[in-house]
Amino acid sequence: MSIGLADGRDDERSHRVVKRADEALYEAKSTGRNRLCLRAVSDLSADSDRDLPRTDAIPSGDGDA
Repeated sequence: MSIGLADGRDDERSHRVVKRADEALYEAKSTGRNRLCLRAVSDLSADSDRDLPRTDAIPSGDGDA
């Protein structure tokens, strides 16, 4: 199972959070099976209009899917 996760700021539009979650999902799919990738709001600069966060890939199982 591949999972993409993103959190958001209170003042952030939901479509931007969904976009980051979608990017994280594709990152998880491209890096192997049983992965969870996170796009954290803490990785965004406060004054930036661009979404360029770091992606953390976390194994989400033992590989038997």
